[in-house]
Amino acid sequence: LQEALRSLEEHGKLLDPTFSRAAKRLRYEAYRIEVVLWESPAETALRRARLYAVLSPALMSGDPFRSARQALGGGIQVLQLRAKGPGWGDRALLSLARRLSILCRDYEVPFFLNDRADLALAAGADGVHLGQSDLAASEARRLFGRRLLIGVSTHNRAQILAACRSDISYLAVGPVFPTLTKPHRGPVGLGLLKSVPAGAPPVFAIGGIATANLSRVLRAGASRVAVTGAVFRAPD
Repeated sequence: LQEALRSLEEHGKLLDPTFSRAAKRLRYEAYRIEVVLWESPAETALRRARLYAVLSPALMSGDPFRSARQALGGGIQVLQLRAKGPGWGDRALLSLARRLSILCRDYEVPFFLNDRADLALAAGADGVHLGQSDLAASEARRLFGRRLLIGVSTHNRAQILAACRSDISYLAVGPVFPTLTKPHRGPVGLGLLKSVPAGAPPVFAIGGIATANLSRVLRAGASRVAVTGAVFRAPD
């Protein structure tokens, strides 16, 4: 369809510029339809999501699976497992990731595994979240194709622009405030959100966001947030 419309568009330039422009509009509409048909349910849910929760067992007490189930019941729209440190070898990480993947599927919520694209695929996760020192998004896409959604952490304007040029599913910008998840990394502030170009993939502000400062984040232009403590360290 797209190639036929391109041929009509080019031939129309010789006959009728109005006809040529109409064929061009239809060609671009065909591209949009192709994206919709290709898009997975998880990708559709991700585009609609506003609240992304990062489950970090090292920063919480109690059973992480039980906490995830409570959070899903409470309305989170994306879940990421970020399990690091002692006790989280590949087998333990894969075991929990598989259980969470099944749980998230029941709630129709996209599930991401932090850092490990290989284990994300093995666990049946919807995607992987990659940091700046992890496997490059382009390499992950080359290795795993469309089988995984890919999210990327960004901390400055250059990283944001590079991420937007890559074939990624979303980007996280931050930390906008100090955060226990990455105490070694100073906050980048809210101003960095303004450097995200138009037409970028979904953007989640991340880092130290809580109910007390959420309004500031929204006023800065964010429409999506990713949180850890605000959900998983809450008393209820």
